[in-house]
Amino acid sequence: MRVGLIGAGRFGRRYLDTLARLPEFELLAVASSNPGTDALLPAGCRRLDDWRELVALPGLQGVLIV
Repeated sequence: MRVGLIGAGRFGRRYLDTLARLPEFELLAVASSNPGTDALLPAGCRRLDDWRELVALPGLQGVLIV
């Protein structure tokens, strides 16, 4: 399942760790205004400043809001 994550604060980072261990999920993008989030993202995942960009991504099948 191709998903996006809105929010990469304390709990959002836990979601990032969990998603990395679940091969059935592909994280397409994370909506976060913090540029430091880039260092936490897996290869192929990008950070977007605006959540509205995330929900408009082609191929997106689900969104986690944290």
